[in-house]
Amino acid sequence: VKGQFEAACASFDQAVRQSIALQPLHWASRRSKGVCHLALNQFEEAAFEFKLFTARKFPEGDSNLRYLTMTWLNYGRLDGALEAFDKSLDFRADDDGNQAAEIFVHRGMARKAAGNADYILDLKKAAEMGSVRASELLANQA
Repeated sequence: VKGQFEAACASFDQAVRQSIALQPLHWASRRSKGVCHLALNQFEEAAFEFKLFTARKFPEGDSNLRYLTMTWLNYGRLDGALEAFDKSLDFRADDDGNQAAEIFVHRGMARKAAGNADYILDLKKAAEMGSVRASELLANQA
């Protein structure tokens, strides 16, 4: 995208129109189009794309599942984001620690935004897993 959000948005719109809803490309394009709208401060258009993306029930193994949690956050729905983070942690139990640590960092940030005091536990867990970002966030809490 490299800062050319309007052109990217038009390209993603074309990809949505030329694909079918059963294809992962269709949903990746919708999500990316929403991100472009968000960058352009077109919040209603972004919300529309995020609403469609988060309402979709992706089959296991679909490449779009990895973006579901951040899309919930972009959509401004912390409840959906927290639930998706929990599912991501279950889904990625066998993955390397770096990816799980990043999920703990994001879930901690979402919990903090939602006013949950237990966000600190997620940040500590991520720091224990080697997350530099979590360590920095914890250091700023002191």
